[in-house]
Amino acid sequence: MAILKPWDFSGNWRSTLLALLAGIFGAASAIWQKRHAPPGQDLFTVTLWQTTIGGLGLALMAGIVDPLTIHWMPAFICAFLYNAVPGTALVYK
Repeated sequence: MAILKPWDFSGNWRSTLLALLAGIFGAASAIWQKRHAPPGQDLFTVTLWQTTIGGLGLALMAGIVDPLTIHWMPAFICAFLYNAVPGTALVYK
């Protein structure tokens, strides 16, 4: 929340709202899945399929929407690698 600054709507507030809603719904779905999963169900496998299907949907949307220009700077690359490898592993631990 500190990064997105939802209290400052001077810029593009729609993207901030969508990012906040994505985080809220992602957390709510994780809590729901852990509470209502059938006994003996492997949550890692369910999460793997959920992430795969969601990633395919995002890849499809990325192909449809106009591409953004990425500025490959060292700080961006470090943040990207952190989110891709240990950040993801910590979430599913």
